[in-house]
Amino acid sequence: MNKYKKIFSGLGLLSISTLIGASVVACANKKPKPSDSSTEGIDQNNNQGNSSKPEDGENTPGNPTPEAPKTPEKTPQQGDGSSNENSGNTSETDKKDKLGEGMKKEPEKDEKNEGGNQNNTGENSHTPAPKVTADEKYATIKEKIDKMTNINASAKTKLKQMLEEIKNKQELKEEQKLQELTMFDKNIDNLGAKLQEAIKEFDKLFDFSEFNENSRPEKPKNQENVEEKEYPAQKYLKEKLSGLVSATDVSKVLDEYKTKFSKYKGIINSDKFNGTEYNDARKKGLNGRLAKFYNDDNQDKEYTEALLIWNVYATIYRDGFKNKISKYAIVPEQTRQTFTTDSKVAEIPASKKTNPGIDLNELEKKVNKMVETVILVAKKAAELNIEKVILNDKSKEQPAELIKKLSNFKDKAKTIQDLDNVISKTKEIANIVKSIINDAKNVDEAKKKIESVNGENIDKIKSELDKVKAELTKKKN
Repeated sequence: MNKYKKIFSGLGLLSISTLIGASVVACANKKPKPSDSSTEGIDQNNNQGNSSKPEDGENTPGNPTPEAPKTPEKTPQQGDGSSNENSGNTSETDKKDKLGEGMKKEPEKDEKNEGGNQNNTGENSHTPAPKVTADEKYATIKEKIDKMTNINASAKTKLKQMLEEIKNKQELKEEQKLQELTMFDKNIDNLGAKLQEAIKEFDKLFDFSEFNENSRPEKPKNQENVEEKEYPAQKYLKEKLSGLVSATDVSKVLDEYKTKFSKYKGIINSDKFNGTEYNDARKKGLNGRLAKFYNDDNQDKEYTEALLIWNVYATIYRDGFKNKISKYAIVPEQTRQTFTTDSKVAEIPASKKTNPGIDLNELEKKVNKMVETVILVAKKAAELNIEKVILNDKSKEQPAELIKKLSNFKDKAKTIQDLDNVISKTKEIANIVKSIINDAKNVDEAKKKIESVNGENIDKIKSELDKVKAELTKKKN
């Protein structure tokens, strides 16, 4: 009996010793953290004799192992020290198992306990989110449609019908149906984003604050005589957008209207005709028509695109072109007529207002041609006025250097307004030069002073000549 007790006692000590040795090895292989006090404690208590894990069947120092039945080797589990355990001898080693139970217990999983995480191979791993079913996706999309604010009831009905069609496709498997629903969901998101973009763009188009207040269109008033927040076309276009069910359709409406509206707005509010009778009052009237440009002739027969084109053309032709050219009376009528004929710009009678025979692009070209022609006539008028700058009426002698300077200003002028200024100042200069010569005691000295004046613009030249006149007048007195 004593013999068997010694055998069982030896086996128990072997198991405990083996477990302690394995634990020491595991701790030795782990790099201790500076703050890991538990690891330091293990290192301090670690005996040199137990610094490595005993091999299977190796004698533990001080505990000779008695002969025992050979058992199949068990694969070590991450150094838990159980490689010498006999899974089939639980009844015989009951006392040994109770002693080793605490030693084999895994450390609790903690963010700071790396060993615990290493031993947790699957039980506490991240679990993927449950997959959404086609029915769940359908319900989510339907709810999203109901919550959309930039589409009307008709558009919502259409979208729900399209959603139902996908749901009821019997030929589609669950995965295929889910893919189609996902794509439809993405299309709805794109629709919502494009609608918001389009609404912002339309609000920018109908913003006339950059122009003079007297040229801005008036907003209509409601029954309480309170001004509406939006112009008629602006309101109409937003209502039109709210009935669309795809981002592509929204983009098409936006791009087409934006291109047209921007061109009309640019033509009507151009500053190229500044200095003509095409003034803020005329622009205000045309901007009022533009505010009712629906790009849909069926919306209001009084504000079709054809009528808009005719009104813009007729107004600019009359006040910015024809009337302006007639103002340059210094240019012979025949010469003015030649300029007009060469421009190929002609009046469109009121009888053709519903069908003017030109589109937006042709309107833009003809208006630009009107500007070019007025500038040509204005330059001719400036040239003829410069010729009138003479030293005296008898000899018709001109101050050559001064003439060169005035001609240079005329050639550099690019707008109607600039040329009108050259013409106006040239007339004044002609009178000043004559006055200087007539009042001068020394004509040669006066001529030299006239020729010597300089300035970066014609206004400066006139100012310098005024100084010469004042100086010579003072000497004379």
